Amino acid sequence: MVSLWHRHPAKETRPQPAPAGPAGRDRRAAPRFPCSFRTTCQPIALVETIAVPVQVRNVSTGGIGLLCRAPVPPGTFFAIELQNNRGGSSLRLRARVIHTTRHDGKTWLLGCAFTEPLSDEQLQSLL
Repeated sequence: MVSLWHRHPAKETRPQPAPAGPAGRDRRAAPRFPCSFRTTCQPIALVETIAVPVQVRNVSTGGIGLLCRAPVPPGTFFAIELQNNRGGSSLRLRARVIHTTRHDGKTWLLGCAFTEPLSDEQLQSLL
């Protein structure tokens, strides 16, 4: 099971989309919104798996950016549970790792696409 470790309080203003990457060109279908909270995700496999601690870097209706201490192969599917910032029930989402990029000396950025897009309401409940 995936669980939430830490959550920043909700902001009163509507968040602005994250800027495009270093190359200046963003190929995503939906804008990403910056965020920073810890959770875990669990690889979906036919064998028993363990929870992987991650930090959510950004989220959009189409995907999520996760910081992880180890690289995860593209194509890996995760079950992720994210807490609703309005105090409601959490969202259990499924996502596939699209790319794994070295972020710094300690972490990797996992660019993940949701298997089903979030509604605007679901997205706002996470920001």
